[in-house]
Amino acid sequence: MVRRAVCREKSAGSAIPPHREIGGPGKTGTRRVPALPNEIIPMPRTTHPAICLTIAALCLSATKSQADDEVIAPVSVSVTAGGTHYGPPSVLIDGQGLSGEGEVLKQRHNSFPGTTTKPPGGMWLSAQSTDTPGQATLVFDLGEIRTLNAIHVWNYGEVIFPVDEDKKPTGEEAGDFTARGASDVELYFDTANPDPGGKPVVFAFSQATWEPSANAGGRPVVWRGLSCSWGLDFTVPATTYKFSPVQARYVKLKILGNWGDPGFVGLSEIRFGAPAKTDAAK
Repeated sequence: MVRRAVCREKSAGSAIPPHREIGGPGKTGTRRVPALPNEIIPMPRTTHPAICLTIAALCLSATKSQADDEVIAPVSVSVTAGGTHYGPPSVLIDGQGLSGEGEVLKQRHNSFPGTTTKPPGGMWLSAQSTDTPGQATLVFDLGEIRTLNAIHVWNYGEVIFPVDEDKKPTGEEAGDFTARGASDVELYFDTANPDPGGKPVVFAFSQATWEPSANAGGRPVVWRGLSCSWGLDFTVPATTYKFSPVQARYVKLKILGNWGDPGFVGLSEIRFGAPAKTDAAK
């Protein structure tokens, strides 16, 4: 979700000090004096047409710029720390698991793991680690130098739910593994070095929030003695994180923690954003 500019009308009379009239029509000595403390004086609410048109134009310009921002899919991704339990990491950039109409940022990701033996999964999960749980590092190659201003994240959304609603517990006991999703992260950028360093951009990714899919039909499994549905019945949306424009070909995503899982960290899909091109650049 991206915050949008809000248009508000400006009162042309707001610069005039509050006042009240002493006397009245037909009475001698009618004059205007400052309002008394805590006295409420009705203020005129006239808006100059030029002010209204200017504000409207600025709001439309901001909306158009946001809508024209380019979404970039990296050409490759590698795991440089943390290993892979299932994936492979290429599922983070190839669109596996995404569904829905319209542009990619409006699409949702299913909750099916990204294993090669259980398609159509599309999530990446690190190797299990009790020494450094929730930590991993990935490097994305954009294929060329681009100006970036955002990262779009579908966080880890694996869900396995019992079909019998009466037996639905909570957390991982119910097969809700979204706590494996990345939380605190650092982003590093470089135009030439495939191992970017320097001062990072820091974010706290939000935990994935899933909801029932319109296209229910997960893979039936028996899990902990319960008949369950795994994968397609639940989906997670993208979240956009904006930063100041920076040029880069390589982006290193260093994951420092997850949402509480004791051994893994994962993601569902990643895209990057580029500022909208001006008419002159087009």
